[in-house]
Amino acid sequence: MGWAIMMASLLYILLAQRSLVQTQTITLIGAQPVVEGSAATSPFQAAPIFGFPYTENSRFFILRPDQQGLTEIKKDGSFLWSIEFGTPITADSISASLSAWGLLDGSIKILDEVGRIIAALNPSSEVASKYGCVYGIAVSSNGAIVAALYGIDPQYFLIYAKNGDGYRLVSSRKLDKQVRNAQELAFSTDGEFAIGRTADGLAVYDVAKKQSKIVHPADFAGEAELQVKPIGKDGFVFLLAKGDKRFSGLIRKGALEALFPVDGAVASIRIEESGFLLASGNWAYRYKVSAR
Repeated sequence: MGWAIMMASLLYILLAQRSLVQTQTITLIGAQPVVEGSAATSPFQAAPIFGFPYTENSRFFILRPDQQGLTEIKKDGSFLWSIEFGTPITADSISASLSAWGLLDGSIKILDEVGRIIAALNPSSEVASKYGCVYGIAVSSNGAIVAALYGIDPQYFLIYAKNGDGYRLVSSRKLDKQVRNAQELAFSTDGEFAIGRTADGLAVYDVAKKQSKIVHPADFAGEAELQVKPIGKDGFVFLLAKGDKRFSGLIRKGALEALFPVDGAVASIRIEESGFLLASGNWAYRYKVSAR
């Protein structure tokens, strides 16, 4: 009976998840029931619960209950370093050797691997918003570029580039609409593209061309939540939640190569060697991403 239910569920998924953007880029290769504590569930983390550890890029952090400070710990729980910002954290971006923290007062702090502040950015000195707050932040793995979603009335998609010992603003796009909750921004593995969801659509920055643009408003604009993970050198896998519906797909160099509906309970993405895995409370779905 269990196998019959699983096969029926898989058949439904195969039919339901036909690509809305016609492509052979992504293929569903299997689905399996999730067993608590299995390899399918253990890599996934919910949004951080203050006072409890959460992981990002194999690093472990504890946020203070008032969200104004944090501590990095080792996997065994031993102390590494701690910092206080004096204002709540509203967004973060963490790589193996760097971390960027967007704050409620609108400032951005860039930290090295031992928690030292190596740069402090102040968007309010560059652009004017009625309310300064950082709603999304991303730093490239080499620290060369920082992307931020900043401010209310109006809101901006900002790009900073490394300049000597600091950073300078190299791109500022004022948005027509605005979000009032945290949004996920990310850099591609090669550091050449940054993307993030805005209320206008998907914001994309091309580092080589030094250009930012808003693309795919029909799919990404409005009220939504986005999870995004880099895959390959220049691609991103995403999980988009719009109301009670969820979608996944692939973006490369700002182009939407795949978009398809997924199980409404899917909550997380894990990147694998040849593709990615989506996990819900009951099922894990494995996808293969074809090389170009």
